[in-house]
Amino acid sequence: MGKEMTSFVTPREAGVMDRVQLNKKCNFLGKQALLADDQQPAKKHLVQIALQEHDDDNYPWGGEPILRNGSMIGSTTSTCHSFKLDLPVCLGYLEGEELDAIVDDGRFEIDVAGSSYPVSVHNINKDLEDDLWRPPSSC
Repeated sequence: MGKEMTSFVTPREAGVMDRVQLNKKCNFLGKQALLADDQQPAKKHLVQIALQEHDDDNYPWGGEPILRNGSMIGSTTSTCHSFKLDLPVCLGYLEGEELDAIVDDGRFEIDVAGSSYPVSVHNINKDLEDDLWRPPSSC
């Protein structure tokens, strides 16, 4: 997580809240803010975006607007080429509280340098396994 985790993004919005140990015996900077944030619905959600078609001369770099049914709903944060899919894939944030409803009921595009490309949007945190490795606690 490079550009996806900044001081403007909460761990819950980035989908990594299960990696934050709020029940630690020691306090850490921002713990009270995270506890308060945990009681509110997330305002944005990290998603994976796969371009369904693209132009090799017009490649996304991050920061592109994400459009849902023609209206901007978020922006990409980073991008790379998937050699398995042979197309660009991006990470980005969608604004809104109910991610599943937003993703299930919408036509998505990203605007790359003034050209719109259809994309598929996926909730990357929906199917994470609970037994992923976690680093040991320092407290």
